[in-house]
Amino acid sequence: MLSNDNNNRYLDILLEPIKLCSQYKPKFGTSNKDGTTLLEFKNLYALDPLYRWIGFDSDLMYAAHKAAGGITSVYRQLGIGCERLIRYYYLRSVRSK
Repeated sequence: MLSNDNNNRYLDILLEPIKLCSQYKPKFGTSNKDGTTLLEFKNLYALDPLYRWIGFDSDLMYAAHKAAGGITSVYRQLGIGCERLIRYYYLRSVRSK
């Protein structure tokens, strides 16, 4: 049976990569590896007359892009967390023999 300490450690290993998703910023076709801030997004989309006219240069549009990219990243990070957890558990069990 697993102790609470082990359970907490395993959960931390699994969730650590997922926590990165909260910092996700969409890139919107820019080469900025850190992503685009809300202000940068609004300035970029305001330059396009069509996007500005139909309201795509809004906070809600940025939030939608951020959520969509964040969700994709959540699944990717969950996979990374699972891989780390399996490696940790396997290495721990091999070393204890």
